[in-house]
Amino acid sequence: MINIDLYRRNWITANGISTIGWATWSGESYNGEAFHQLITERVKQTRFDIAVASELAKQLNGNYAIIIESECLVFLIADHIRSYPILYFKEGDDLYITDHLLATLQRNGLRPEVDICQIEVFLVAGLTLEDHTVFKNICAIQAAEVVVLNERQLEKRRYFIYSLDTSQKELAVDEEVARQQELFSRIFRRTLASAPNVRNWVLPLSGGHDSRMVINQLYQLGVKNIVCYSYGSPGNKQSQISREIASALGYPWYFVEYTPERWRELRESSDFNDYFDFAFNGVSDPHIQDFLAVSVLKAQGVIQSGDIFMPGHTFDFLTGAYCRDGIETLSSKKESYRYLSAYFNQWACKRRSQTVWKEFASMIQHAPVSYPVFPEYFHWQERHAKFIQNSVRVYEYFGFDWRTPLWDIELVDYWQQIPLKDKKQRYFLYLCEKNGLYQEPLASIPFDIEMSPRRSLKRLFTAVLPESVKRQLKFYLQKETPHSDDALYAVYAEGSPSFSEIMPYENLPKELRYYLKPYIHRPLYWFPDNDNNTLYALRDLFM
Repeated sequence: MINIDLYRRNWITANGISTIGWATWSGESYNGEAFHQLITERVKQTRFDIAVASELAKQLNGNYAIIIESECLVFLIADHIRSYPILYFKEGDDLYITDHLLATLQRNGLRPEVDICQIEVFLVAGLTLEDHTVFKNICAIQAAEVVVLNERQLEKRRYFIYSLDTSQKELAVDEEVARQQELFSRIFRRTLASAPNVRNWVLPLSGGHDSRMVINQLYQLGVKNIVCYSYGSPGNKQSQISREIASALGYPWYFVEYTPERWRELRESSDFNDYFDFAFNGVSDPHIQDFLAVSVLKAQGVIQSGDIFMPGHTFDFLTGAYCRDGIETLSSKKESYRYLSAYFNQWACKRRSQTVWKEFASMIQHAPVSYPVFPEYFHWQERHAKFIQNSVRVYEYFGFDWRTPLWDIELVDYWQQIPLKDKKQRYFLYLCEKNGLYQEPLASIPFDIEMSPRRSLKRLFTAVLPESVKRQLKFYLQKETPHSDDALYAVYAEGSPSFSEIMPYENLPKELRYYLKPYIHRPLYWFPDNDNNTLYALRDLFM
């Protein structure tokens, strides 16, 4: 028996087809019922198989997921950034497909066996790798993947792979600025067309490059119905720039102060646990950076039904923020692991075990890319699809839709064609910004990085230290999480809870106790919020 169990409010189901999200097809934007009708028509036109499904996905451009029942088979289709998670597993003779794993398990009284290897990876990386979850024999669809299954068979195919251009071609800055301006105009026009009845576009506006690009493009197109917000410590650098940008463009701006008291009130509400289960899904560290802000703004009536969020995810990645020196000479699994070691560094006092290394080595062994390309492939498939893009679960949880125009496939293709030598550490983007990519008044407003020294002595010192030394210094010398602009150190500060209050240490398997033992007598606010959130997501698995 096939059980399709969907919880998000925007799914449309009819005629054996379920769709969510929006996309463009042949230059037209389709959303909601229109998108469902488009997919229904495409499915009816030919005998549907995995090749047809992959070709369909290649021609769609947007944020969507599709489930199709056809001739005793079920087709699962994810967009190129896995905007809407889908999970699938067998239990006896039953096949389950869901977008909210923990709710489905509870609803059906199922208690699958945990996968200790993937839970260990999750604890130190904040996500599970590839199609794994923290449960054995339960899988999650990956970015740009088509899965075909029934009670007896499983077939998977990727229709897109993120890559890099390692050529030495030269670029003319003026020509590329003009190309980018035309490209952005097309992207934002079709994004706006996907939601013609939006009440307000809600922009999480920081002092950086990504959200500034979003607001710049909307302003250039004359969009008026925009609400901006920022959050964190009062008077922080990011919020100062955010307010200056909104004021210069004439948009309303709101600030939500993050305090330990506010976080504790939210932490003790049912929303905190419900959101964690919803966003975790057995795969992802729940992203809570905007959680308090969205909760407060909704309660105050600043954001209301019909509003749509438009964050700047994840322009930094596309433009080369994670391409560092040495990437082009990577030539082995161990070199790739060292290059990416900062992303396996949660609960970091102890050296990573062989389990983490073996899971990573297995992933890179059958990845369809070369060693120099693998770090970007990893960031696309793992960190950005499962963590950064997954942060939109915050908006969904509070009942709002969203758009991420900076993941438009045309923009992805453009930046994949920029040579690595120019793309490293966003060099070419910064060059374009200085040569006309922004017009006034934004061109004169500094970025956050320009308001403080780019390379302090501390950064220069830590840049040359091995990760093993950094782990020890972090544990013994850094008694508390530094007070940052976003004030996320405050999430677990009020009441100073320890992790043993969330999850009894003695209940944990030895693989997790290995990492957590040094921390059991320290309060949670001493540690980065993502470390704590990962632990909190696992709170019910070992009770």
